[in-house]
Amino acid sequence: MVANEVMHDQFQPRHTRFTKRAAVTAEELNRLHTILQEIETVENFCTVHELVDRNRITRRPKKILKESRFYFLRPFRFLINKN
Repeated sequence: MVANEVMHDQFQPRHTRFTKRAAVTAEELNRLHTILQEIETVENFCTVHELVDRNRITRRPKKILKESRFYFLRPFRFLINKN
């Protein structure tokens, strides 16, 4: 019985460390999500992308947003990041 208590005490701190680390990670993810919501706007998205159609390249936000709503782009349309 004493050996069982010793083994239990050895494993307890590890479990606590993992739980604390998971809580820190969740908190970090929430902070990161709030930061990205403020930075990643529709205007920024349209600024850093351009739409390539067969014969033309457009930077018009309306067309870029219209095409980006499709899960798969239509044939011969490419959304290119200018970065």
